[in-house]
Amino acid sequence: MGAPPPVEPCSLLGDEEMAGILSEQLPADEGAVTVTSESSSLGGGGTCTYSWTRDTWGEGSGKEFTITLMSPTDLTYSAAIGERTPIEGVGDEAFVTSENYFARVGDVVVHLVNLQETPEASVAVLTAAAGKL
Repeated sequence: MGAPPPVEPCSLLGDEEMAGILSEQLPADEGAVTVTSESSSLGGGGTCTYSWTRDTWGEGSGKEFTITLMSPTDLTYSAAIGERTPIEGVGDEAFVTSENYFARVGDVVVHLVNLQETPEASVAVLTAAAGKL
């Protein structure tokens, strides 16, 4: 495993900023987006789990996704799960493979997984997180 990243993942995008990004990317007819986040350590990096819901959704019907920071060394193993589709204009290198979104900025990699919305929403979140590194 590579050295732990120097940044805590939840510090990249706060709850209100994340809610704003999701609000811009998703249909407005389901009400406002509310986001909460929780940090955890995982191996050589940190993980931020974002839980989110919409005003019109019933109790307990929220969704969650994670942003993990890792070293480029860890990227070699994590991204070996399928064919890479490049994403232009994000960090030094960015791609999606098997619905996992990766962006490398210098010697830190952002990994976004499980957003389960449009690819555009995932790219918007990845771009915003990578832009903070």
